[in-house]
Amino acid sequence: MRKKHKIQFTHNRVLLSEVLPYETPLFFSNRRFYRFANYYGIKLNENKLIANKHIGDEGLEEFLNILNLSGRINPFTYFINHKTMKWDDIKEDEDYRGYRSLTLIHPIHQIAFVDFYNKYQDLILYYCNRSNFSIRFPDKKAHLFKEQNDSVSKVLDEPDDNDAYENLKHYFSYQKYHNINSFFDDYTYLRAEKKFQFLLKLDMKKCFESIKISTFCLAIYGTNEIEHSGSFTSEFEQLMYIVKGETNGDKNQGIIIGPEFSRIFAEIILQAVDKSIELGLSKNNYILNSDYECYRYVDDVYFFFNESKVQKKFKNLIENELSKYGLSLNPDKEKVIERPLVDIISVAKEKIENLIKDVFENKLNKLSADDINDVLDYKISPYSINYKNVISKFKCIVRETNIEYRDIMTFAASRINFQLDKMLISYDQLYQKYAEAEIRNEIDSEGQKLREMFQKEMLKFLEGLVSCIFFFISSDFRVSTTHTFISILYRIIYFINGYYNVENERIYRFEKMQQNILLKNIHDEIIFIIKNTNIENNQQVELSYIIALDKNLKHNFTVPISLIEKLLSKIEAPNYFTFGSLLFLIGNDRQYETIKKRLITDINLKIKSTINSKSIETESIYLLIDSLCCPFIEYNEKSKFLNSIGIFDEIVINKIVTFAFKQKNLFLKWENINLRKESLAKKSQEVY
Repeated sequence: MRKKHKIQFTHNRVLLSEVLPYETPLFFSNRRFYRFANYYGIKLNENKLIANKHIGDEGLEEFLNILNLSGRINPFTYFINHKTMKWDDIKEDEDYRGYRSLTLIHPIHQIAFVDFYNKYQDLILYYCNRSNFSIRFPDKKAHLFKEQNDSVSKVLDEPDDNDAYENLKHYFSYQKYHNINSFFDDYTYLRAEKKFQFLLKLDMKKCFESIKISTFCLAIYGTNEIEHSGSFTSEFEQLMYIVKGETNGDKNQGIIIGPEFSRIFAEIILQAVDKSIELGLSKNNYILNSDYECYRYVDDVYFFFNESKVQKKFKNLIENELSKYGLSLNPDKEKVIERPLVDIISVAKEKIENLIKDVFENKLNKLSADDINDVLDYKISPYSINYKNVISKFKCIVRETNIEYRDIMTFAASRINFQLDKMLISYDQLYQKYAEAEIRNEIDSEGQKLREMFQKEMLKFLEGLVSCIFFFISSDFRVSTTHTFISILYRIIYFINGYYNVENERIYRFEKMQQNILLKNIHDEIIFIIKNTNIENNQQVELSYIIALDKNLKHNFTVPISLIEKLLSKIEAPNYFTFGSLLFLIGNDRQYETIKKRLITDINLKIKSTINSKSIETESIYLLIDSLCCPFIEYNEKSKFLNSIGIFDEIVINKIVTFAFKQKNLFLKWENINLRKESLAKKSQEVY
């Protein structure tokens, strides 16, 4: 059983989990900004960041002045791949991909939410605990976390210097389910199916983009006609306008998407909707848990019923209540299911689960007495894969169940991840014994042939698995799936490069030539994706994951200069993440000097054109801060960045550049990135 540990209640813990989108590059995080804020005691005073500790550090004040530049602050909005549209739904000249916008807020606004949470955490919890329908809501301030169950560490054998406390998933602990699949697998769902014949599934149409911020008071007090300045409601409303770069006068619909505080804002409103619906049904003598059961997971609703009149009344009530807040239902996702209450995606998951189990099955565990000779004759190894056959079967499941890749790929990635961990441990338990016997001269020629066969066949298996994984990445090039598959690939990379310590001698799992074959395959697949996937403005985060993996191969594999130039020509407006990714990739490699100069010039132009006294682009603030910290950019170029925002005093420039360089990393981590650890950090620890 995994141990639970107490959480330290530092003032800035909100920075670790509540203010960033999940879908950011692996080498981007708030962990270092959190440390910075703690070390210097960063606070917000009259909308300016000030330090309360170590204030004598040279360059600190000047560095903070960059973050405190005056002007209207516009958030950094970027896009990720969300779905692939069906052919019949694509309009002329329309992109076949559907994108989702996410928002990264300014560091000043991050600290503002630190203060807000610390001031109003009790009220947040109170207003998030009013619904009998919600199955995902903050229940209490988290005070414990569990160690992550990273079973592959048993075979990777590398020290873990991550501060687990900095990888916490949430500021609050959540009830009742951490993901919707947990609900489907729970007795609550099965019990509802025993009681009710029908299930109505509803989805709110563009929930976050549609919520009216100005209706927050209605959700709290039941009316908008009340003076609430200086209160919890007015401060939350004000912050939600500010992070959008708006004022109360703009009154535009929608809240930013990505940070956890947006989900909490929406949850408070949706709990008010839940309460009104339950009250409306009770007035018609329809009683919860008797005439119906209703479960809401964020903006997805599951309504169990027997009589159509109950369902019709519920539908009328939810449509009416949602409209008060600018919300509506998505008619394309409305569905009534009869018992057995299982949808086609669940059927597909069952088939995928069985396929993956078959792929990773240890053949030696099913041997009969007659098969033993086949092992001794070197015909049977523990693991084998026909990757073309696996891909074909996977495609058939998708086609037969009439689903899309995005419906199933995250699940498939998680199951491959799970089975791979088991397989690596099982293989080591077998192969390490042969390696130890060899070093001790306790193995005969037959045993040596078996060892070589196991080694060779495992390499072939991993090569086939790599081919499958890159097919899956290409088929569903989204952040969530790409992240998991990149994590799997890194496990494979680390595994094949690993070794055993036997009597003070290193015994490598695979020979150097074997390692290079597999690493070259991975590199070639990465180049194929960059070259052939239509990566444009709206897939720059996904690109960062591919680049991070290639950098971590740590061999003499390079991305051709011509390919980087082609990539930059396809991306009309490289954003903060792409600039960071490419600088991270090329580092100080002299063959990329021309590309590097171009990137630095473009960064300077972006900073110069988007940071001024009238408005400040949050993206450019992050780009400037991390460029000042970057070890791959020379002092004179950093000086030009500061000139672009009106800083010409050489003494001030030297203070800022020196201070920033000492920070090394603030948001982007430039060097020595361990993909496994960064992936675990992004996965985060559950809190309780």
